[in-house]
Amino acid sequence: MIILSPLKQYAEQNLKRFNDHDNSYKSLLIDSDGTRDIDKLNRFATQNCKEKMLFSATYKSVDIISEFIHSFSEKHTLVIIDELLKTDFKILFMSATPAYL
Repeated sequence: MIILSPLKQYAEQNLKRFNDHDNSYKSLLIDSDGTRDIDKLNRFATQNCKEKMLFSATYKSVDIISEFIHSFSEKHTLVIIDELLKTDFKILFMSATPAYL
């Protein structure tokens, strides 16, 4: 599972909240502070391939996420995007903005 957020603090917050809810996932934060290394992502995925994995990333890392997704089976990857981006992947959009009916 991959969660994309506009800012690093949101990516960190999403990762923490998800892990507070379900800590059975192996998780990794991907952002512009040095964790954008595709080799590191591939090593992490290889080491944890039998586990459920969660990646939380910023929009600035979408190029690395795209490269990473294409190296694995896309049909087994859920991408959750906080706000709206145009993409060809099957995704779930979410927002912290409340909707009133």
